[in-house]
Amino acid sequence: MATCYGELKFLSRQKYLYPEVLEVLQRFNNQFIPSLEEECGLENYAKKISEKALFELCFDKGVVIGYIAYYENYKDHYDFITSFAVDSTYRKQGIAQSLFSNLLHNCNKEITDILLEVAKTNFAAISFYTKMGFIHVENREKKYLLKRKIK
Repeated sequence: MATCYGELKFLSRQKYLYPEVLEVLQRFNNQFIPSLEEECGLENYAKKISEKALFELCFDKGVVIGYIAYYENYKDHYDFITSFAVDSTYRKQGIAQSLFSNLLHNCNKEITDILLEVAKTNFAAISFYTKMGFIHVENREKKYLLKRKIK
């Protein structure tokens, strides 16, 4: 599904091939603290999510400027967001909210919850997720596990 928002284009529930995923992760690598490379290694992470994840994507002039990568767990009825980023030059324009709204709107009917981990030190992300209706469900070593009901 594709929708337009001004000159931006959104695509939902997309599979992405390894080279495309690696390119996106390299583009956003340093917008994560720690970087994705430091956290999990870009090549291995790109391989894993290209095989198993779906994407919500936002493009400006053909360039990915925001994305959500997530896994669908039908057995336990949740989607797990593994990675979520918006290019720093496009922040505060509603793109993250639009990507998240698209995810909610396009979730498979069997999915009842969305889960994600966020670094305990990422206060901006924690604030955003709280505004999006997530609640804290578990403390992990360096992260919080957050959860949001879909319905």
